[in-house]
Formats: sequence, C-alpha cells, structure tokens
Amino acid sequence: MASMNEKAIEFFDLLEEMEDGPQEEGFRIENDSTAEWALGKIRDAQEDADRLKAIIAEKRAELDQKEEAIDSRLESRTSYLKGLLEGYFRSGVKTKETKTQSTYELLSGKLVMKKAAYKYDRDEKAILAALHMMGKEEYIDTVEKLKWADLKKDLVFDADTVYDPETGMIMDGITAVIEPEKFEVKI
Repeated sequence: MASMNEKAIEFFDLLEEMEDGPQEEGFRIENDSTAEWALGKIRDAQEDADRLKAIIAEKRAELDQKEEAIDSRLESRTSYLKGLLEGYFRSGVKTKETKTQSTYELLSGKLVMKKAAYKYDRDEKAILAALHMMGKEEYIDTVEKLKWADLKKDLVFDADTVYDPETGMIMDGITAVIEPEKFEVKI
C-alpha cells in the first residue's frame, strides 16, 4: 500500500495533468464522437481525483483518531499532577483576585481558578415574543436588509447605468458589470 505522501504526490500530478490538458496541436473536437471521447476523458480524470480525495479523507480520519488518542494519553498522564496542583492552590497560597478568576504565579507558569459563572441557554424566539408582550422593544434589534431580488425586478439596467423606471432616477450604489461568458461541462 502506498504511503500518504505518495498518494498526495500522485494526486497533485493528476491535477497538473488536468490543468495542462492535451498538448497535441491541431486536435479539434468536430463531431459528437470526439466530444463524447473528451467527456469520457474528463469523467475519468474526475473519477481519479475523487478516488484520491477519498483516500486523503480516509487518512485524515485516521490522523484525527491518532490526535484524539494523543490528547487522551496527555490527559491521563497529567490529570494526577493537575489535581495535586489544585490542592496546593486551594491550600491557602496568596492569590491575585479579579472579578472572574484567582491566579497564583510561579516561575514556570500560572495556576488559575476560574470563578463560577452563569452560562445562559437562550431561546431567542421565546425571549423576543416575551419582550413584545411586555412592550420592551428597546431590547430588540431591528436590522434593515435590502430585498435585492425584489428590487432588481423593478429596475432598468441600461449598459452601465441602473435606474428606477417610475422616477427615472439613477440608483446610487449599484454598478452594472458584465460578467463574461463562461463555458461549463457537466457530467
């Protein structure tokens, strides 16, 4: 079985081949038969790319599992010492207190105890409904948003000028830019 590096090199070689394309001068697609041949070549290249990407995804999952195992091993190796350090911290050493934490500084690091704090799980729809019922709209953000799809239907685009046909006014903030044709092959 090839290594991950070899598969990656093979994948990048395939991408280069796909970018370069055939180098035969004078080759043209002039009928349905040669067009079908070209589509077959594109399909083959896509299948190769998909196969190699699947291998990469499999290796990535394998590496993720190894990373989790390393993290787990780290936790099991350090949890005992962390527990002893917490006991030392709680033994009455002089800590620096802030609103959210207590800190004890040593040469090689800091021991930090985060103070208990509320974490709020919120149901935003329920809260908004309650605020509306209580008449407390000052706590509700109203965000204006352009309805571009609707507006675009009612505008006239004349070359690079965009105007409202009802008022005849040119619309500020809109610049019409023609995007060039784009050919796609769908398989």
